[in-house]
Amino acid sequence: MKERIKQLNCHYIICGAGNTGMVVAHEMKKKNLEFVIVDSNPKVVEELYKQEILVLEGDATLDEVLLEAGLQKASALVSALPHDADNVFVALTAKGINSTLFVVSTATITESVSKLKRAGADYVVSPNIIGGVRMASVIIRPSVVDFLDATMAGIDRALQMEEFQIRENSYLSGKALKDSDLRRRSGAIIVSVKRAEKSTINPEPTYVFEAGDILIVLGDHDQISKIGELATNSAK
Repeated sequence: MKERIKQLNCHYIICGAGNTGMVVAHEMKKKNLEFVIVDSNPKVVEELYKQEILVLEGDATLDEVLLEAGLQKASALVSALPHDADNVFVALTAKGINSTLFVVSTATITESVSKLKRAGADYVVSPNIIGGVRMASVIIRPSVVDFLDATMAGIDRALQMEEFQIRENSYLSGKALKDSDLRRRSGAIIVSVKRAEKSTINPEPTYVFEAGDILIVLGDHDQISKIGELATNSAK
C-alpha cells in the first residue's frame, strides 16, 4: 500500500474517513481520480484496505504523515477531521510544506471559517450552514433544487454540468463567444465564465475568451465532450 502511495503524483489527499471524507472519496472514485485517505482509526483503515482504497494510518496533523501521503506531489487536500482545531492545524501544516497546494476544509462552527482561511485553507465548507440553506431552498424552490441535484450528481444522465479551463492556443482562446459558433459546434450551454476571481454569468455574445478562463457548461455527455475539446484542443 505504501509503495503505491509513493508512486502517486498530482493526486488528492483526504484527511479523515468520517461521513464527509467518505462522501468526498466516493465522488472522486466516480471520476476515476487518484486519492489517498489518511485516518488514525485502525479499524477504519483496515476496512478501507479491504475495499482496496489507498489509505494511510496516522495522525493527519503530523508533518511526517502528510509527507508519507505524498503532500509535496499532491494537487489538493481535503481536511474533513471532526474537530475544527485539527483542521486548522492540517491547513497550516499542509500550506507550510506545499504552498501551491489547494486546501479545502470543513468547519463545524461558523467562527472557525475565518481561522481556517487565515491558516491557509483556500475554501472552507460549513456543513451546518450548507445544510440550513439547502433545507430552506427545498421549501422555497424545490424544483430548482431537484434540477441542480440531478445535474451535479449525474443522476440525470441526459444533462450534466462540467467545467473546463481554456488552454493557450486552443480553438476558443482569443475568440468572442459570437464568433466561436459554440452552440452549433457543441450544443452545450455556457452557464458562466470564471476569470481570476470574477465570474460572468450568461456571458454576452461579445465576450472574448482568454487562456485560463474556466467555462461552466451544461449539456448532455456528447455536448460536454465536444466543448471540452474546443476548450483544450487547437483544432479548428
